[in-house]
Amino acid sequence: MVDNGSYPGILDCQGRENGLYPKVDISIWLRSCVGDQAPVKGKVKGSIPKWISGSLVQNGPGKFSFGSDTFKHLFDGSALLQKFQVEDGEVFYSCSFIKTQAYTKNLKNNAIVQPEFGTTVKNRTNIIPTRSSVMSDNTMITVYPFKGNLYTFYESPFVYKVNPNTLDTCEREDLGKLGLVSNASHVHFDDNKDMLSLGMKLTMTGPYYVVNSFKFNNSSDSLAGQSKQLLRIRPRWMFNPSYMHSFAITPRYIIIVEQPLTVNIKSMVMAVLQNKPVVTALQWQDKGVVFHVIDKVSKKKFYKKFRTESFFYLHTINAFERDDTVVIDICGYGSPAMLDCMFIKELQSAQSNHAYSNLFKGRPRRFVLPLNRDKPVKKESSGSTTCSKCRNLVLPQIICDYGCETPAINYDLVNGKYYQYFYAITSDVASSNAGKLLKVHVETGEVMTWNEENTYCSEPVFIQTPGSTIEDDGVLLTSIIRGKPDVKFVGLLVLDAKTLVELGRAEFELPGPVPKPLHGCFLPSWQFDK
Repeated sequence: MVDNGSYPGILDCQGRENGLYPKVDISIWLRSCVGDQAPVKGKVKGSIPKWISGSLVQNGPGKFSFGSDTFKHLFDGSALLQKFQVEDGEVFYSCSFIKTQAYTKNLKNNAIVQPEFGTTVKNRTNIIPTRSSVMSDNTMITVYPFKGNLYTFYESPFVYKVNPNTLDTCEREDLGKLGLVSNASHVHFDDNKDMLSLGMKLTMTGPYYVVNSFKFNNSSDSLAGQSKQLLRIRPRWMFNPSYMHSFAITPRYIIIVEQPLTVNIKSMVMAVLQNKPVVTALQWQDKGVVFHVIDKVSKKKFYKKFRTESFFYLHTINAFERDDTVVIDICGYGSPAMLDCMFIKELQSAQSNHAYSNLFKGRPRRFVLPLNRDKPVKKESSGSTTCSKCRNLVLPQIICDYGCETPAINYDLVNGKYYQYFYAITSDVASSNAGKLLKVHVETGEVMTWNEENTYCSEPVFIQTPGSTIEDDGVLLTSIIRGKPDVKFVGLLVLDAKTLVELGRAEFELPGPVPKPLHGCFLPSWQFDK
């Protein structure tokens, strides 16, 4: 069942023929790009609305080997930006590796010399720990526009500034200057166009979760120079702060979801001293989840902590205020086993692993946090979300029976506000089509899908129809790749956001395999850089 040799640039992987999951080509996650690609024009099919003008830029792992060395985890792959520039109904594709210090050193040495999330280095020469030896600057998770530039993020204090027109790497920003030892990959933007981020800061009295605001109207050239700390709160376990990937905001509140997957500080120190990967410092403390609701104005936490049963998550979907409650929707899993499923060896052997699909199984969950201790919480139409015996214990409501990942909403219109829809890709490995795109109605649980045989969608990005204020009046942009044998194919798909009917697409054939991206943004539909 091992499929190798005939696809240069793709790591060996068990094929889906005679495998347990015949509808998914898992090797799509094991592709390495052959190098930077200058803009090439795609072949357009259908009709791409001419009011769509700008660029979809996506970030993700794009190279898994240097010389004879291979990374051990999906989150170790070198950061690659892929760009689809849409102009007057035509589309141009280009890509570029972010020239991080990690990438540059590995390339120069033709070997992996920079440790990553799941990978250590051979023949380590420096035994004195530094921030760079603990956290890589391989910013391969997200990309966001801010003040005319693009910024790429990872779970480290390092951020890269990128030219949005050429994808040239401009400079590295070190948020360690703010005392941060880590920074969540996902940020938010407020009504002032300021960028909000969640990080962890070490102080003389221990670690804190901190929310920083990077000011849009500040004249400083550096992110650190534009920063103002909005608030900080202590972790519930001083030496085991939670792993943070995203958070949520409403007009009045910031919601930090403290999950039981933690970073053990002692284990982190030992990992550095013993040349072990960062992932070995993660520990699962199966003691529930805590929701911290913090008032933006007073900077004070709500008078009680809200708790629920243990679950793992990467992505919040949205949050909003309603009837003396805060409602927050999250893509949740029963445990962090899905992170283990992303080790390269696990991906390579997934087709013979009977447990793989269950380990990767998650469902979107809704939590209703009652802010008024005197008022009863209204029962949701699809189930109760609050325990009547314990007012600070909240119970999850499953929004729909589909695995959903990389969720997207009409951000400009409904982020932090009442909403009806989100869009996502499926995380169900055993699905009849594991590359499908989903539209979910959060109140009814109704799900619409788009899929095509042997085709895998990226995170969808919503663009509002000009002048419209209807939540789902717009288009979805998603890049698509295909499984073997069409490994050099990439396309840009344009769907009607109401119906998921395809409006048009642009297709490209590239010199080598096309890696699957993780997250992206569209310029200039987000107005934060104007």
